[in-house]
Amino acid sequence: MMRRFMLVLLCLSIGWWGTAWSGSLAKSGQLKHVVIVWLKQPDQVGRFMALSKRLVDLPGVVDYSVGPARPGEEHADGEPFQVGVVVTLENRQALYDYMRHPKHLEVIEAMQPLVDRITVYDFITR
Repeated sequence: MMRRFMLVLLCLSIGWWGTAWSGSLAKSGQLKHVVIVWLKQPDQVGRFMALSKRLVDLPGVVDYSVGPARPGEEHADGEPFQVGVVVTLENRQALYDYMRHPKHLEVIEAMQPLVDRITVYDFITR
C-alpha cells in the first residue's frame, strides 16, 4: 500500500515538474497523461522516444515531455522501467480525442514491437 502511495506521489510530482520545467504551470481542469514504459530491449530508448515525439503537435496537447528513466529508477513492483512520457492536455475531451487521433494510433502501432508493457495514469489538475 505504501509503495503504491509513493508511486502515485512520484507520478504527481513528475507531472508538476514536467510543466514547471516547460515554463507553464498547468491550469485547473487540464489533464495529465502519464505513461511508464518497459521496453523489450532497453537499448531501444532512443527509437521509442523518436516515435513518441511525433505526438507533440496533436490537437489539445498543451505540453509534451518524454525521457529516459533515471538510472536505477524502479516502478512500485520493483522492476526498472526505461521511458516516461507526460502529456498535458487541455481537458478530458482533449484526452479522448488524443487517444483516438489517427496519428496517435499510427505511432502506438509502430511502438508495439518495442514495448514489453506500459502503465498509464491520468489525473486532472486542480
